[in-house]
Amino acid sequence: MEVQGTLLMRYRNRDSKSEGWYTYLLTNDLQLYQLYRPENFPINDSFFYDFDRKDVVITGELSDDKKYLSVESLVETNEVAPKKEQENEETL
Repeated sequence: MEVQGTLLMRYRNRDSKSEGWYTYLLTNDLQLYQLYRPENFPINDSFFYDFDRKDVVITGELSDDKKYLSVESLVETNEVAPKKEQENEETL
């Protein structure tokens, strides 16, 4: 399965055994998946740090409950929405 969206890192569960940085993908159609890499602990996975708040395309496998996405590959996309001033200039 290939999914596109914005990767988000969130700090959760302060003062508990599961405290740390969790990784999510917010898709273009507003679905939210928690990301993990097979054979890596899903909390504080430094692989994802450089992609925080960036648009990405992820290939992976969706869990049966459709909440988790096992990441097989991740590619940053360079899609940048034009600013309002740029849109106005192009239409003039």
